[in-house]
Amino acid sequence: MANHWYALSAESDGVPVLVGAVLTATRPYALLAELRAKDGLDPAAPQIAAEAWSTLAGRRRRGFEAIGTWLRRLARVEVPVRVAHGDDDGWARIADCAPWVDTVDMLSPGQLPLGRIHEGGRSAVLTLGDDEAQRLAVTVGTAVVIERLPDRRPWYKLD
Repeated sequence: MANHWYALSAESDGVPVLVGAVLTATRPYALLAELRAKDGLDPAAPQIAAEAWSTLAGRRRRGFEAIGTWLRRLARVEVPVRVAHGDDDGWARIADCAPWVDTVDMLSPGQLPLGRIHEGGRSAVLTLGDDEAQRLAVTVGTAVVIERLPDRRPWYKLD
């Protein structure tokens, strides 16, 4: 069965449904999730999101953090926060802070992209089989709009 890329979008009240659906659909196939926040967590984030972000960001190794700080100063390079597949607590915290970071990427064991949540959790792209896409559509109901992207289109382009 072939996989296809799907675009998901939601209004602000459907963001938790979209984020939860994308994380649930991609986690069985993901090696890790990577959160990127260029300037840190959005200042308007609620307390639960701030706590989730600080917990996830605090897990970095000190040596890696020092290199990341040096790189940010030198080249304005952000250091992603990574959460492994088997980290149940980490994946739950991703759901709390995903709407307040720039992007959340889910990567396969081969480091191929499985999906991306962006625009404050109001949109996402992910690869699914046709049966999985139908199950996802039933799960999210009318809270999230799901559209199949044309084949051979780069996964990261929605325009």
